[in-house]
Amino acid sequence: MEPTVGDFILGAHINGQTVDTGFIGATGAWGNRWEVGYIDTDNYGWQASVLDHVSQGQFRAVKNPLFLLDDPNALLHARGFFPIGIIPIDLGEVPPAFSDLTMKNVLVLNGLELMRFYRAPRLHNGGFFELLYGARWLQINDTFLVQGTGNGNIVNSFTITEDFGPPIGSQTTTVNWPQNLLDSSIWSIRAMNNIVGPQIGGRWERQRERWITSFEARFLAGANFQNVHLKTNLGDQAVANQTAAATTTPIIFNGIGTNTHQFATTFSPVGEFRLQTVFQVTSNVGLKLGYTGLVVGNITRASDRIDYSGPNLISILNGANHQIFYSNGVNFGVEINR
Repeated sequence: MEPTVGDFILGAHINGQTVDTGFIGATGAWGNRWEVGYIDTDNYGWQASVLDHVSQGQFRAVKNPLFLLDDPNALLHARGFFPIGIIPIDLGEVPPAFSDLTMKNVLVLNGLELMRFYRAPRLHNGGFFELLYGARWLQINDTFLVQGTGNGNIVNSFTITEDFGPPIGSQTTTVNWPQNLLDSSIWSIRAMNNIVGPQIGGRWERQRERWITSFEARFLAGANFQNVHLKTNLGDQAVANQTAAATTTPIIFNGIGTNTHQFATTFSPVGEFRLQTVFQVTSNVGLKLGYTGLVVGNITRASDRIDYSGPNLISILNGANHQIFYSNGVNFGVEINR
């Protein structure tokens, strides 16, 4: 970005922090998975599984952020008029100068499976193999929220001299404007991935005395119905900011509020792997411990869908809906057989 008259405001940010979304990463989280099923005497059965609100959140607060926006429509430009009242001058962009910026990202997993399965005859090593097939719904709900406040009531003064030639000659004026036109701004974006489709899988298990070891893999060929929703309220202190500025500086920015959606459909393959062991406390009750890994293709994440260069300053970015999502962790629970 080339320097403009308004860029002197950046001098207050020499010790500011660079703003990015690098704080969003993998963190530990709790969640529940409930499974119920039964098997008939003909070795066919049903199994239902519910993935219930597995969530993780990350938060970051930044003081005096180094935060810039592209402004193709010059919405954040300050304009002054010389004392004769007829000659306007564009003083350039007034960069956002928040004193505080907070960012929060929350991701939630939900899901439902309904599977038919067939248990093959006992293998020669004493184990069993089961074939699973059915349908699955998996939801990845990702939300990114940003709030910026501060410096809206601080007035900057700038004296400028312009020579307009005869007969007007040289004119000097002092221009005042708020340091932060975007004081008290908030924007949030939610990226909802609803993945639905047929699923197939297999499970192998073997029992030795009280210990039951099993391994299973599942594959879902899903259609991902993506819904991205953006809400912005930029500069809700714009009226107060304009009052704080002197009459010599009309500010054309009156704040922007948007509520927009974008939809897309992609093919999202899902693979899941489970390795676990069960210790049978009694013939009907077992304690379960295992590992679960999940990988999902072609999803969209909230923070990657924000465009900071649109005509309304902040908008939904096209594309960015073919990302890979990983989740893995340790699971434990109680298994009851009747």
